[in-house]
Amino acid sequence: MRIWLPRLAIIALLVGLALSVQTERTSACVCGMFPLPTLDEVDAVFAGKVVAVGTDRETVEFRVSRVWKGDLEETETMRQGLGGTSCSIRVTVGATYLAYAWLDDAGRLNFGNKCTTFRIEGAQDYPARLGPGWPPGTPIVEPVSPGTTAPEPPGTAAGTPDGPSREGDGPMVALLVVAALVLAGAAFIGTRGGARRA
Repeated sequence: MRIWLPRLAIIALLVGLALSVQTERTSACVCGMFPLPTLDEVDAVFAGKVVAVGTDRETVEFRVSRVWKGDLEETETMRQGLGGTSCSIRVTVGATYLAYAWLDDAGRLNFGNKCTTFRIEGAQDYPARLGPGWPPGTPIVEPVSPGTTAPEPPGTAAGTPDGPSREGDGPMVALLVVAALVLAGAAFIGTRGGARRA
């Protein structure tokens, strides 16, 4: 009986360590570090469906459905501004997002991160709170009022972890669960074999 106790303790320690590493990785991005910008601080605000993602996972093609700021066409290809960081967002092909975008030094649009790019599914009223907007390809008719801040997306507040989107975390959690089960099974088989020999 005492033989399996140390093995069980080691397995529990490994599983706990793996889960704590996962928790730290997912909470490393705090949206309070990136307060929601005012509309005059960005070059574009739009809603669009992701139709393609580049192999680098940072280049994304959007089919734009609504524009609140900027002169955007129906199809726009842009890069994620903070790609490769804990705040980068893994967009999903087929999903629709509300995104804030900025022009880089070369004049190309870059969309934001988890704190400025939100999945519209589950928050359908959020675009309506921005106002009517206009379809892509339409010349801008009404100027944006300086200092106008978009409303906070549902379920978030300044200073809270990235609530709107936790995409990309599911596979890591599943991998950790499978690894824990494999370790537990190996320990169980190892202890049964040791008990038979004794």
